[in-house]
Amino acid sequence: MKGRKIEKEWNLRQIGNMALIVGVFAIFLVGICFVRFSKAYVNAFIGNYTGIEEVLATMKGGANTDAAKRELLACQNDYDAWKEQHQGERVTLQTEDNIRLSGLLYDQGGKETVVYLHNIGSAAGEDFYYAPWYWEKGYNILMPDNRAHGESEGNCASYGVYEGKDVNQWLQLICEKYGEDSRIIVHGDTLGAAAALMASADYPEQVAFTVAESPVANLYDAAEYMMKNQFSSIPLFLWIGDWYSYKEYGFRLKDVDLSDAVQESDTPLLILCGSKDTVVDPENAVSIQKASGADCQILGIEDGTHGLLYAKHSDEIEQSIDHFIGEYINNQQQLVVK
Repeated sequence: MKGRKIEKEWNLRQIGNMALIVGVFAIFLVGICFVRFSKAYVNAFIGNYTGIEEVLATMKGGANTDAAKRELLACQNDYDAWKEQHQGERVTLQTEDNIRLSGLLYDQGGKETVVYLHNIGSAAGEDFYYAPWYWEKGYNILMPDNRAHGESEGNCASYGVYEGKDVNQWLQLICEKYGEDSRIIVHGDTLGAAAALMASADYPEQVAFTVAESPVANLYDAAEYMMKNQFSSIPLFLWIGDWYSYKEYGFRLKDVDLSDAVQESDTPLLILCGSKDTVVDPENAVSIQKASGADCQILGIEDGTHGLLYAKHSDEIEQSIDHFIGEYINNQQQLVVK
């Protein structure tokens, strides 16, 4: 009996040890999964865009669904027809940190230019559906490839931490080409909007105003908002992702704070946002407006979704931009003439 009791205790001890080993191994595997997922998420969000395809698709917004692509078709057809008729010239510049950037310039020879800064995962010439409209108004159009996109070098999209200086170099290129009396609109979409606003405190005086479509106020908060919509959020992903972003790319997600950036800018700002945007919380627009040191107006589009604002609400948007053109370009030119 005593021998059986000892054997039973030994068996229970062995089972306990095995359970402990399995438990520790399971925790280890879960930890690895957390770290790998967080890294992949950050890479999809700001890095090489190969980590998680569904995350990248979500970040591009509603424009990735089949239904949305059908709604975009008219815009896409108009844009494709415009591109067939107009050939952009490749222009390049070298950044202060020795990154080669590339872009497309569509030149009409006038004094007014719109600089379009695209969203994440896009590139110059891919999806600036506003181009035919601006072109008809006589604007030159510059479409840079943001860092790590298209033909530009770089290893990450920093939402303005690095791109802010890039934007102002592009603006200087425009000023040199078209003269000190040129007028510029900076038009950015999400990633591009962040880059524009991070640059805005140092804009040259030739910039008349900025159009920011679906801008984030803080990148960490934006990642959290998107995670909640995708995965009901697990904060540990964000903590690890924030650390990994700093280790791999040199900045934390919290470093991208547009509310702070716009306080120092005196450039008028038009924000476009949709009430049903599941990628960027529409409340970001309010935060930026409250912080802005300049005239800042919000066009909040009822039922508007990410990536489809212009496709479904072009009349409203064009009217709002026209108002800013009248106020900050046409009126200013009349004042100069007088």
